[in-house]
Amino acid sequence: MTSRTANYFVGILLGIAIVAPWLLFVASIMSGKLVWLTALDLIGTRVWVSWSCCAGAATTIAP
Repeated sequence: MTSRTANYFVGILLGIAIVAPWLLFVASIMSGKLVWLTALDLIGTRVWVSWSCCAGAATTIAP
């Protein structure tokens, strides 16, 4: 797999990872079921992403 193809594939996966939780949230609101669970999932995902970004930046070693 070439680098360009790999980057394209990673971009698609990241796009799905960002959009899918929001689609699940909208679907749960429209159906009226499991809204609280979906909201907790979104909050947990955002907290984890922001923590992992900050933790990664803090452990990066500058050349």
